[in-house]
Amino acid sequence: MVTFGRRLVCTHLDFLLFICERENSSLGPRVAEEAVDLASLLDVANESRALKVNRCMLVSPPARA
Repeated sequence: MVTFGRRLVCTHLDFLLFICERENSSLGPRVAEEAVDLASLLDVANESRALKVNRCMLVSPPARA
């Protein structure tokens, strides 16, 4: 998760929606470019977390009932 200002951004879509809401703000069009960069970073972080989970499952499979 990432914080941008006061709003908590949980997903790629939430972040892009937030940027759309702020489109006419004094921050200007540069914000849209930064949104794409941050959304890409979020995607990479999610992939990395998924890889770690998969690796842990391979190393220590769940116990059988």
